[in-house]
Amino acid sequence: MDNVLYYYGDESGNSVGPLSLPEIWRFAEAGVIPRNVMVCQAGGDQWRSLETFYQGSVASLGQAILPALESSESRARTSYQLGIHFSHALLAEVIAMTLRSFSLRQAIEHGGIDPDPVRSVLMTLSMFWSIAALLVLIYQICKTLPDHLRFSTPLRAAGFYIIPVFSLYWIFRLFPGLAKATRQWAGDSSGPGAGWVGGLRRLGPLAMATAVVEVLAEITSLLDFHLSSSGVIASNPAGAKAVYAFVHLVYATHSTVLFFFLFSVVNVMRRILDPNYEERFAAQMSRLFGLPTIPWEMTLISTFLIGTVAIWLRR
Repeated sequence: MDNVLYYYGDESGNSVGPLSLPEIWRFAEAGVIPRNVMVCQAGGDQWRSLETFYQGSVASLGQAILPALESSESRARTSYQLGIHFSHALLAEVIAMTLRSFSLRQAIEHGGIDPDPVRSVLMTLSMFWSIAALLVLIYQICKTLPDHLRFSTPLRAAGFYIIPVFSLYWIFRLFPGLAKATRQWAGDSSGPGAGWVGGLRRLGPLAMATAVVEVLAEITSLLDFHLSSSGVIASNPAGAKAVYAFVHLVYATHSTVLFFFLFSVVNVMRRILDPNYEERFAAQMSRLFGLPTIPWEMTLISTFLIGTVAIWLRR
């Protein structure tokens, strides 16, 4: 019976599906649709109440949908883990960029060397941490995609991203590929999990913009390397400060665009995997802190630009 597909009628009188009967029951259990929703087998014309589909035996129905409920729990767990990986990568990038800006400001003011060796070590470690966290996030995003939508293996997608020079080509495959696969996955999803997704059309242009900004950041890193090795910090601190402020502004713009794109992709994926995750997260925040949830990811993303400008403009 699990191989038979059905449609159910929504409140507007439209047919939604086709879905397996366990999937429809899962939506009913989640409160998305009523338990007595009318169901019709694909290709048929007889509509019956979902509750009475198994001759009125809710117990039999419950036994039949147990594998689907377990699958639902697995998808919700995958959605949660994806959110954790994104939060980890975002937090690591914010810390790394903040420490790098502070350390370089101090180096410019003290003849080219940061007087605090602990801060220098922490800056270096945070940069490796942020790169590793970003690679793990890219790996997990590609791993989460259905097999038929993957344009690359997860390991290759993450590994090629850090290969010098080749990465300039790879980003124009990686980001547009993620956008296309995510949009296709959302389009393939039936019922709750596709119709609510907003802004899918902007994923493609946003992916290209992310790749272009990535190239600009790579070019800027060459300027960064040249300044660091030429001794200009010690010879012309005022000029070095202005140039490095521009360099870090480019870096901050890159991080802002990159994580906004990744946030958009992850958000769509999480909604596909677990249509009710936002409501559940809001309830948890309210229960733990007594406050309504805030879009803290977007708040942190905005700190890349705001924080960088504040650090370099301070006197």
